[in-house]
Amino acid sequence: VNLWLASSFKNLEQSVQALENVSHQLMENHISLRAQRDQVFSPERVRIIAAEKLSLYAPEKEQMKFF
Repeated sequence: VNLWLASSFKNLEQSVQALENVSHQLMENHISLRAQRDQVFSPERVRIIAAEKLSLYAPEKEQMKFF
């Protein structure tokens, strides 16, 4: 009985360690993906893409008229 309990406990420890490793890897991936998202949606990146792909540019001050 004690041998069976020891074996079961060892298997449980290994399972917990494996889950902790997966959790750590997922957290690292999450951090990396958030950084990539922030870079993609940065205002400067949006301006560059708008200019290159859509020929959209912010107006110059003298081009703006206020009524």
